[in-house]
Amino acid sequence: MGADAIQLRASTDLVDVSTDRASENLTGASRTIIQGIQANERAASLSTSYPVPQPPSPTPIFSRWRPQYHLQASHGWMNDPCAPGYDSSTGLYHLFFQWNPRRNESGSVVWGSICWGHATSTDMVNWNLSQTPIVEPGLSADEWYDAKGCFTGCSVPANLDGQSGAGQLTVLYTGISRLPLHYTLPYVRRTETLAAALSLDGGLGWTKVTKNPILPEPPPDLDVTGWRDPFVATWPSMAKLLGDDKNQLYGMISGGIRNCSPTAFLYKVNPSNLTEWKYLSPLFDVGLSHSLSSWSGDMGINWECACFMTLQNEQDDESRDFVVVGCEGSKANTADHELSLFTQHPQEPTKPPRSATSLQWMCGALQSTDVMISDTGTQTKLPKMNYQFGGRFDFGLLYAATTFRDPLGDKQVVWGWITEEDLPQALVDKQGWSGMVSLPREVTLLTLKGVTGTLRSRLQNITSIEVEREESTDREQQTFKIRTLGISPAPCIQSLRNSARKVSPTSHSQGLNPEGDTFMDIQTHRFEFISTLSLSRACKRIGLSIFHTAGAQRTQQNNMAPRLSSNAATTTISFIPSKETIRIDRPVTDSTHIIDGEKINTAPEIAPFTLFTLLPADEDDVQHIAAEAGTNTQTGIENLQIHVFFDESVLEVFVNSRCVITTRIYPPGKRCFGVRFWAEDEVEHEDENEGKDDDRKGHHEGKETQKSSAAQQWQQQRGERRINLEGEGVRIQRESKTTRSSKSRLLHAMAWDGLRADLRASLLDSA
Repeated sequence: MGADAIQLRASTDLVDVSTDRASENLTGASRTIIQGIQANERAASLSTSYPVPQPPSPTPIFSRWRPQYHLQASHGWMNDPCAPGYDSSTGLYHLFFQWNPRRNESGSVVWGSICWGHATSTDMVNWNLSQTPIVEPGLSADEWYDAKGCFTGCSVPANLDGQSGAGQLTVLYTGISRLPLHYTLPYVRRTETLAAALSLDGGLGWTKVTKNPILPEPPPDLDVTGWRDPFVATWPSMAKLLGDDKNQLYGMISGGIRNCSPTAFLYKVNPSNLTEWKYLSPLFDVGLSHSLSSWSGDMGINWECACFMTLQNEQDDESRDFVVVGCEGSKANTADHELSLFTQHPQEPTKPPRSATSLQWMCGALQSTDVMISDTGTQTKLPKMNYQFGGRFDFGLLYAATTFRDPLGDKQVVWGWITEEDLPQALVDKQGWSGMVSLPREVTLLTLKGVTGTLRSRLQNITSIEVEREESTDREQQTFKIRTLGISPAPCIQSLRNSARKVSPTSHSQGLNPEGDTFMDIQTHRFEFISTLSLSRACKRIGLSIFHTAGAQRTQQNNMAPRLSSNAATTTISFIPSKETIRIDRPVTDSTHIIDGEKINTAPEIAPFTLFTLLPADEDDVQHIAAEAGTNTQTGIENLQIHVFFDESVLEVFVNSRCVITTRIYPPGKRCFGVRFWAEDEVEHEDENEGKDDDRKGHHEGKETQKSSAAQQWQQQRGERRINLEGEGVRIQRESKTTRSSKSRLLHAMAWDGLRADLRASLLDSA
């Protein structure tokens, strides 16, 4: 199931909030849910006995912030995406999601009586969406195991006997038999069960299997904090460890062991009988509230929606095992107070803090221990995964991720739930919907070679990367190979550009300035853009501003720096090198961002991020590196790549395929008034105007000059500096006289304006 907020399934008089830990989790979305939960519980036994209401006709309020190319339910509350898969017999991708299509007795759009929604697609971009649930809570005594809800699960493109083809599909899910349910409360066995439903016609109709529940409760003799969200797939590296066939299926169920550690319970699943599950062991023992550093985040108390994958780097054939988990009870990252002074109008939270959850990824080594089974006198292998390095999968509102291996592209694809957590309940009720699915993301084993350090931090202190010393060569500097989880927009999304307007930047100079005179004429709030920026050594801040009103744009015409603009209808994405921080400042119409009399949370999103310094393998590589725009050959600093998707009220930001922030922007209108790029560079010593004419020659000439002189620039500066790996990170120490730093530059930018996907009511409903 989804976020910590959604797990508090009881009327408020049943919830024990006497402890600090429990009180922490009655904030954010939890508080929103509790407003309607009493009515939900009274109506739970009746909610599935009347038809699902039809989607409301589009109104200005319904459409005001509704995305146009993100998948979401036709109406009502939705949370976790689940059970992605591909059916080769029909050529369709399937994606399901947690859904409550009915308002509660008070008329609110909230969690309750959770069922499964369903969507199909041929390309993972355009979707046919079912208007009715495919699996709902049971009403009869025989369906006691899911009478209170059908929570998150997975799918297998086969029937229960493992036979595929002819539209045979199986979904496995968590059935809920009673409430309340929360990791801070005593666990009641048989509350969470493992159940299945089967389709024999490609997803048109679904039937719960007669063997339900497949598993009625967690493993015996364990005091668990949770046990839900089954995930099933092959795992060749686990099969090799345990001596199983490579096609062996493994099941992972998320939860935790009380006063010990959050974990994922590992099972062996019979591929020829999907109802046969054999418990192996808890796979992790990281401890409570485990955190390697701010680069990795807090692993919390209880886990949800855990899913595993093995990723291989195509360049060197190295592979690593990863697990993505939703962490309940995570301690929030504390923002640097200095960063609150970034704008003239500091943005403060305008509602209670978000729920104490986070979406994390971990990379670890699989190991096994031989254990004697006392009952049988035989030995067996118990697998464990030792956490080695990891980080936040998303530093914003994304939670409850799910994944599958796309058999057509042989890529690992991940979706997550984007919440409505920053919008007050009154506004959610007015618009009639809550939540959506993220864009599909491709995850890879990202490898960087020739790394000498970072902007500030020591490589060994960054706990979201693996650092390997490269073999010694005739180089003057020691270099390293860096590995981490790469997260990028899935390539299939590029089809959204086909009907969009292509936009190129207009600028007065290739060098960026604080006034932001490099402009992109984007006119809707449905756009994508890709940008590559080169930082000077003296860069203080660099980024871009998105303008949501004409007033904000007029401010720029008066040469007011975007980050200092007094007009608050602006979204600013910035990188602060000295803080190694990516920051998103969200627009406010006044100090509290009141719309329709309600306050919207506009607190900034902040994420740790740094750029690496790299050394070319040899001098012949300099021209190639400059051409690829991977590194600034003057500084050796990796270029900054910002990839942005905006969809009416959803902002997904990808930075160098290593840092992702998903957040919500609630602009005052449907029109966008453009994007400007800017930078602040400290000027060193010599005449500030020196070389200004050269900067004004434009992008094309500047790129040619950069390519032709790249080798000379790097050779000269290689003799003028030495890189010190001691102390706090990499410090460039010049041995010649310091001169004025070159400007930070925009190397490349391109946008597509007016994106829209085909999201329609499914023909399945009329079948």
